[in-house]
Amino acid sequence: MSVVEPLLCAVEGHDVTYMIDGKEFFYHVPNYDATKVRTIQDLFTCIDMVHTDSCPCRQKLLLALWLVNLAWGQDADAALAWYQADDNQLLNGHAKLDDVFPRGPLDVPPRTIHLMVRTEQPLKEIFWYLRLGLRRLGGDLCRVAGSFERRLPDTSDFAQIVATPGCFYIDRSDWINDHYGGTDPLERLRIPIVRRGAGFGKSTFLSSFAACFDVAIDQEFMPRRRTLTAEFPPQMLVFHLDFGLLRLSST
Repeated sequence: MSVVEPLLCAVEGHDVTYMIDGKEFFYHVPNYDATKVRTIQDLFTCIDMVHTDSCPCRQKLLLALWLVNLAWGQDADAALAWYQADDNQLLNGHAKLDDVFPRGPLDVPPRTIHLMVRTEQPLKEIFWYLRLGLRRLGGDLCRVAGSFERRLPDTSDFAQIVATPGCFYIDRSDWINDHYGGTDPLERLRIPIVRRGAGFGKSTFLSSFAACFDVAIDQEFMPRRRTLTAEFPPQMLVFHLDFGLLRLSST
């Protein structure tokens, strides 16, 4: 098997729908012969043909390939949204594939975006960039898609946080699903009591808790769940409490 086949290439500014792997060369490259793809330039030519033939952006690709090896993690779109070009990862077009990948497919990590290409001109409509949504970057850390800028929340309102492109926040929706998504009615009677100082995210937690059950909140703005317990539709009436209004005694 040629090293070309397992290689997975992404186009900057595109989501995972438009990634290109070596198997597509057979369908989009006229008279394709894997044995003739010997250099990075040869590989780019094949990628360019697939992109031209199948991608709706209608943009030409910059003649360059970056060896990025972006791990899929829990959301491959997160890796693409996070990526920024690094000149140290730029491959020499004249380099031979046998030199770049001396052990062939063994040099290609599984479940990885291996290569990146860019369009010659900035896209007017970037696929993931304009589609507002949440990306889980790993563990509880989430980021709102839609901007290369990085920022932290300046509000406790969950709806505002997930509507702020580039915003990072800590997700606690799994806790909500664990405690209120089961089938045991007694489990749903639990009331969380959190007592911490200012800045611990108490109000944000309550805001995201309320959003979980709010019929007015589009559930696409909730991060992907990781728990296996049954999920339930947002159809329950809840009280939205703000810990900032509480006045607790020193005892």
